[in-house]
Amino acid sequence: MKDLFQLLFIHIGTRRIWISPATNNPDANWMSEQAKSFMEHCDDVELKHTIIMRDNDGKFQKGFDEVLEAGKCYVKKNTPASPNLNAFVERAVQTYEHKCLDQFIVISPRQLNVIGREFQIWYNTKRSHMERDHLPPIREEPGEVETISIDQIEVKKNVGGLIKSFERKLA
Repeated sequence: MKDLFQLLFIHIGTRRIWISPATNNPDANWMSEQAKSFMEHCDDVELKHTIIMRDNDGKFQKGFDEVLEAGKCYVKKNTPASPNLNAFVERAVQTYEHKCLDQFIVISPRQLNVIGREFQIWYNTKRSHMERDHLPPIREEPGEVETISIDQIEVKKNVGGLIKSFERKLA
């Protein structure tokens, strides 16, 4: 049995997450590559990134911070043994673990990458967030509330059927 590693970033303002590709060897080069990929993702979707908070795990080596700082980010390291300082990412990781990863026996990095991408799509486009008016991070602004009947609701299955969401049936 081998451990596989992924990084999960969360943009606090929008609650969007980004999950890195998996590896079984999170060395300095891989960590730097993930920091660069995250910065590129933020630029692609036009998310402002100025402060990156991270914990003090030994896997975060000098190159990781340097890539972020080169992208005009201030890297803030949390105080050791203080998970409450990064509660947003801790909650996102917990959701990923409990709603998704606990339901699979992962046998390869490729499989974990597929699971991570599917979960990221669901989290960013379907999962409601109280701080976002009970709408997902990537969503339309709420309009006028309209009452619909139960036969107008369709169940959509995500992440291999593990996570269900409800949508209005198309006419």
